[in-house]
Amino acid sequence: MLPAAMGDASLSLKTLNLGPHLRKEFALDSEYTFCNQASFGATPLCVLDVQKRILDDMNRWPCHFMWRKSLPLWTEALQLLANLLGTKKENLVFIANTTTAINTILKSTVLQPGDAIMGTSLTYGAVQFTIKETARIQKGGFLFY
Repeated sequence: MLPAAMGDASLSLKTLNLGPHLRKEFALDSEYTFCNQASFGATPLCVLDVQKRILDDMNRWPCHFMWRKSLPLWTEALQLLANLLGTKKENLVFIANTTTAINTILKSTVLQPGDAIMGTSLTYGAVQFTIKETARIQKGGFLFY
C-alpha cells in the first residue's frame, strides 16, 4: 500500500545522505533558514503526497478504511521504520509527540536508590515537570545542568 520507494530495504540510517540538497524536498520558504525542527518540523513533500493519498482513501470509504486498511498500514509503517533503524517492529511504537514519548518513558522507569534523572537547562518545561514529578514520586533525584 505504501509506495515502493518507502519500502526500500537498502535504506538505513547509514545510507541517508543528509545535507542542504534536501531543502528542495520540503515546502519551506526559500528566503528563510528554518532552525526550529524540534518544535514544529516541516514534513517532506514525498510524505505529504502519501499522507494525502491515504487521507483521500480514508475519506472515500471511512468505515472500510478504519476496519480493514488502517491496521495493515500501521503495521507496514512500523516495519519500514524497523528496517531503517535495524530493529524489529515489535520494539517500536508510534507516539503522538516527543513530550508524550518522554512522559511515557519516564513514568515507566523504576528508579533504584541513588538513581537520578538528568536534564539540561534547555529541557522543555513540560518534560522538566515530568522529570521532577517522577523523581519525587519514586524518591529519586534529578539534576538539571
